[in-house]
Amino acid sequence: MLTIQGLYALSEMCVKIPDDLAVIGFNRNVAFDLFSPKITFIKQPLERIAEHAINTLVSHIKDKNYIDKIFLEPELIIRKSSLSV
Repeated sequence: MLTIQGLYALSEMCVKIPDDLAVIGFNRNVAFDLFSPKITFIKQPLERIAEHAINTLVSHIKDKNYIDKIFLEPELIIRKSSLSV
């Protein structure tokens, strides 16, 4: 939602994307497809995050001292909002 609000503000200021400013959002939003140019975004592995959160919760219930770390690789979905012409 922050990206969309920022896009509206940039539009009000007549900022041309990507000519004046490159834009990258975080997490996919269906509205990113409605903007022209389409918005580049960082995609998080939401299913893996949810799966790990549940497993961590169950493990913590079984063992109160359970501590875990995980790094899940995000993916950059490059679209025209971040490409200079």
